[in-house]
Amino acid sequence: MEHSSNMPAETSSITAHESAAVNQRQLVPAYFYPAWSAPVNHWAEVNTMKSGSIAIMNPGSGPGASANPDYTRAVSECHTRRHRVIGYVSTSYGSRPLAAVQADLASYRLWYPALDGIFFDEMPNDPALAAAGGLSVLAYYKKLYAYAKGTAENRIVAGNPGNAAATAWQVVTPVADVLVTFEGTAATYETWVQPPWIAKYPAHRFGHLIYAADAASTAHVISLARSRNAGWVYVTDQSDGVMWTRLPVPWPNPV
Repeated sequence: MEHSSNMPAETSSITAHESAAVNQRQLVPAYFYPAWSAPVNHWAEVNTMKSGSIAIMNPGSGPGASANPDYTRAVSECHTRRHRVIGYVSTSYGSRPLAAVQADLASYRLWYPALDGIFFDEMPNDPALAAAGGLSVLAYYKKLYAYAKGTAENRIVAGNPGNAAATAWQVVTPVADVLVTFEGTAATYETWVQPPWIAKYPAHRFGHLIYAADAASTAHVISLARSRNAGWVYVTDQSDGVMWTRLPVPWPNPV
């Protein structure tokens, strides 16, 4: 994406956020359609999240087949309220051909030039595993990170392994600016233990996606995320196997 976001300069860079987890923002998997003329439009509700939060748009398990003005409006509306939007891309744990992933990035870049970055889903945690094209996982994601960044350092690259790696290689290399180091149920999150290396890095490098949380437990789970150095968090009551298709109750999360 050669076009930088139209966000104000003080919020455009991931490093501009305070690293303390007390300054948590939301990282919202907004995998629902922005139906602007419908009675219920969750994208309009997304805009009530805490200022400086991030929404992940997902037109069709990636950028979709063509540009869609409803998503263009979603990005614009979020920017008006000082939020950022990044685009979903599947990497199939490194097995998806590099050219196919890069084609998705190029489509986002062409169709949604104001987009603030990319969300790489299905990222493995072992850098030495084999990936597509004869590359190692480390080499594969290094290439994708460089391609996603392009010439705009303020572009956000988020990665979702769904759990924390044994070492900090994803941060040190780096292959992502924001890592989702937990994705799972609230019940699992209660007793989850993360590796010690996470505490050595700023909270804005980490996000947690937590589901199957009832209204009574949401605030407690978010407090746990704060204590676990997660600068980005999303908690939903959804638990029906079809995740991220609506916003949670209650909304917005009380970060």
